[in-house]
Amino acid sequence: MSLIFSKTRKFNDLLEQHWERMYQVSYAWCHNSHIAADLVQDTVESALRNYGKFSETEHLTKWLYKVLMNNWRDYCRKQNKQVSLEPEKHNSLLATETSPENSQQFNETIDHVYQAMNLLSIEHREVLSLVALEGFSYEVVANILDTPIGTVMSRLHRGRNLLRQYLNESQLVPDRAIKKHNNSNVRSIK
Repeated sequence: MSLIFSKTRKFNDLLEQHWERMYQVSYAWCHNSHIAADLVQDTVESALRNYGKFSETEHLTKWLYKVLMNNWRDYCRKQNKQVSLEPEKHNSLLATETSPENSQQFNETIDHVYQAMNLLSIEHREVLSLVALEGFSYEVVANILDTPIGTVMSRLHRGRNLLRQYLNESQLVPDRAIKKHNNSNVRSIK
């Protein structure tokens, strides 16, 4: 009985460790804290239902992000929504012990990045967040997305270039750059 409890406790600890990381990734995809939390919650529930299938931490990590990805895509299909979602206003936890001016500038920078990320296609947003936020290797991202490594590398390269372009354009003329790309790059999941 204590061996089962020990194994269950370790599994639950692993899920807790992944919660925040999965939340960050799902928030990067949807820009909404409630949707992101729901996606992670659904993923954790799936993991708990499939508890007996995991023998190694690495397999659990890949599996969790694959399920998170599928939950996100299912959400988009069910809602029949375009991938572009309005980012919510947020209080950054990263801007601690700063002056109000620095905090305001930091929040404006974060908003610009979210707006620029929102302009990317879902494929570019997914790859960028898995590589940049989670630090996953191309091989792991390819496994999560069920796509060849070359495709991951291509999407990452293109996504970075587009993100850089959008950020540069938004710094020059914020409103015009965002409006210019809003209609041309928003795609829905099929």
